[in-house]
Amino acid sequence: DEKGLKVGGGGACGRGGGGGSISEKRKGSCCDDTSDTISVEGSVMVTLPTWAIAASEDFFSRKYHTDIEMMSLAIHLSDRNISEGTGGPFGAAIFERHPDKGYCTLVSIGMNRVVPLGNSTLHGETVAIQLAQRRVGSYTLMLDEDG
Repeated sequence: DEKGLKVGGGGACGRGGGGGSISEKRKGSCCDDTSDTISVEGSVMVTLPTWAIAASEDFFSRKYHTDIEMMSLAIHLSDRNISEGTGGPFGAAIFERHPDKGYCTLVSIGMNRVVPLGNSTLHGETVAIQLAQRRVGSYTLMLDEDG
């Protein structure tokens, strides 16, 4: 599920900055208005913006043949994140290489979500890594036993 990753842990739920106690901030939503998930007390949600979810099918259905194509996707994610107002100017993508076939496939995407989700760890690359681990089902990102 590329929409979000629930990571166990504690911590306050709420937006950074401004006044108010932690308990007051917990009453608010941790997700911005451009995401389609809500946070639950005692959890941390990592979500992609709605536009990224909507565009994901196109990103994931492609075969990427060059480093330029792969970097272009990361740059596109960065640009779009700014133009949509859903985070900072940082995009990332993780690919699986298929050297015998001459192309790469997309494993995950990420973009900066620090401010919208109020979590200083949600840089574009960490979002992409967390979602890739979820998709692959392994914190090592090993796609098979032999690799």
